Formats: sequence, structure tokens, C-alpha cells
Amino acid sequence: MGMAQASTTWTGERVRALPDDGLRYELVDGELLVTPSPGWTHQSAVAALFRRLDEYVGSNALGWVRSRRPTSRSAKTKCCNPISS
Repeated sequence: MGMAQASTTWTGERVRALPDDGLRYELVDGELLVTPSPGWTHQSAVAALFRRLDEYVGSNALGWVRSRRPTSRSAKTKCCNPISS
């Protein structure tokens, strides 16, 4: 039987200290989630879907279609999603 692992609570400061390695880091309620960044195929599909939805919603006067704010990893912020703390 193995030893129990100590639970680690992540902070924005710790996440910003991680290397810029192409992975997407999200901090949710002190838990670090790591996923690959979306590739060009994914981004192209999202753009095509957005255009179609925007055209349909606009032509039927249904409201607005909005995209999520992009995540950025600049040298200063190097962090997280808008849902992060």
C-alpha cells in the first residue's frame, strides 16, 4: 500500500512561474488543470461555427453571438483562464 499524497493548492503566482511550454494551464478552485493548447484545425472549426451562428442569429434578429475572450500567456501574465483566481 502506498503513502497518501499531500494535497497541493495551486495559486496564480505558482501557475505564472510554470514554463511557457505550449500547454494550457487553468487554475480552478486551487486545482491545476493542464491540457494541450488548441491547434489550427480546432481554431478553424471554431471560426467556421462562429461565422455560421453569427449569420443565422443576425438574419433572424435573435440577438448576439459572442466568442470567449482568448487566453493569453504573455511574459507578464503567463496565466490562466478568466475563470481562474
